[in-house]
Formats: sequence, structure tokens, C-alpha cells
Amino acid sequence: MTPSAAIAARPRTTLISLLLVAFLCGAAAGAAGMRSYAFRTAKHTIALQESKENTLARWREKLNLNDQQTDQLRMILDDFNKYYDNVVAEGHERILQVLTPQQKQKFDKMLSERY
Repeated sequence: MTPSAAIAARPRTTLISLLLVAFLCGAAAGAAGMRSYAFRTAKHTIALQESKENTLARWREKLNLNDQQTDQLRMILDDFNKYYDNVVAEGHERILQVLTPQQKQKFDKMLSERY
């Protein structure tokens, strides 16, 4: 019996096997995408933290801030960073809703090259 005849003889098994392979490929691609996104997000957050601390140090020196003022400005910058992260995430999701699967891949690649 030829391989194609063997496949034709067991269409249900073949269909289940193909669906399983497609599911596993999708899960692997999703996991890789989430890992990449999490890495970029963490990298961006670390850069913002370093930038915030550098900014606070510069302001503290130039404005002669006391400890209480520095702590208050740190909280304000933390709030701003949370707001900014939420706006970026929402915008990213809205953009992805408009794009085709191929465009989404290109868009994610463009973003990964940016960071």
C-alpha cells in the first residue's frame, strides 16, 4: 500500500493528527511571541526606571530638592509611567485588531527592532 493510500484509508486519524500538529505549532508560535513581548516590555521598563532615577538625581541637584520633594516626584513619575504603559498597550492592541496576520508579524518585527 502506498503512503497516500494509507492516509486515505484512515481519514479520521489523519485529520486528528493534522489538527494536533496545527494546534501545537500555534501554541509554540504564541509562546514564542509572548516571550518576545515580555522581554521587550521588561527591557523597556528597566530603561524607564534608570531614566527616572537619573532624572530625579538631576532635578534634585539642579532644583535643590529635599527628600520629601524627591519622594513626591518619584511617585508622580511612577504614576506617569503606569499611565504611559497602559496607553501604549491599549494602542498596540487596537493596532493589532486592524492588521492581517502577515501584517501583525511584520509589525511585531518592527517593534522588536525598535527596542
